[in-house]
Amino acid sequence: MRGFNGNRVVRFSVTDFGPGIKEEDMDRIFTPYARSENNPTAGEASSGLGLSIVKEIVHWHHGKIWVESNQDKSGSTFNIEFPLSK
Repeated sequence: MRGFNGNRVVRFSVTDFGPGIKEEDMDRIFTPYARSENNPTAGEASSGLGLSIVKEIVHWHHGKIWVESNQDKSGSTFNIEFPLSK
């Protein structure tokens, strides 16, 4: 697969079917202690650290992470992309 810059990459995508992420929350959900206005689907507590930790790990491996809203506005797709070695 080719990434945004044309280099070969491997991409992992995870899709959920929860309440989705509001447009205004999409940029900040990867920052420490950020929380979405939506409640977790199973009522679990959230520290707001999970996605920021994932972002750091992906960054350490020269990767990219981003989230997209599903077309029907229910759920989200999280994408992680890592460059392939030559």
